[in-house]
Amino acid sequence: MSYFLRNPSNYTAEKFAEDVAAVLPVALPQYQKHGQMISCARCGIGHRGGSFSIHARGEPDMITDVDIVSVCDVCSMDPALPPLDQWKHVCATSGMFVAEKNWATFATALRWLGADALREKLGWPLVSRLLQADGHLREVCNAVIFFDGSASNLTRESPFVFPWQSDKPVFAGGGSIKVALKAALRWGSFMVIEEHRSGATKQGGRSDDTKK
Repeated sequence: MSYFLRNPSNYTAEKFAEDVAAVLPVALPQYQKHGQMISCARCGIGHRGGSFSIHARGEPDMITDVDIVSVCDVCSMDPALPPLDQWKHVCATSGMFVAEKNWATFATALRWLGADALREKLGWPLVSRLLQADGHLREVCNAVIFFDGSASNLTRESPFVFPWQSDKPVFAGGGSIKVALKAALRWGSFMVIEEHRSGATKQGGRSDDTKK
């Protein structure tokens, strides 16, 4: 994976693991479309299930590395999964091993993949919770809105304060979100981040005249 985003100064392996655990269930089908996470790291069986395991490694009381592996539904039920280095079937189709410098990039890319997986079902706009990888944005926002910038063939992402009704959903969509986005666009009180679907990022300042 290419390096695009810097990790926040306090972005630990534990926080990275929490971000992955929150967003990967939504983004997992996108990886499976491209032949990743489709074989069980423990037994080797091919599958298209939604189970995975996050292995945190390091010193006692200090996580220093995180490995993400796919497991089939049967193996995910076993409470005594062996250590990762004892799994004989771990390969490119069953695991993702992200270098520390790419943790924030990977976590935020998961959020984009999750939005892409949901847009056909829920339509634009979509709201996603911020991740710990978002660093300073968390001080002023609690969510981002994905919406269609079709005039320039872009998908846009805007940090936003959203009234979440529950701590559980990672993504949300529907009429209330459209109302909230309309209000934000009217008052122009948000930062616009434009991103090509290929992954290149361009960030702009505050917008007072953006219209949907």
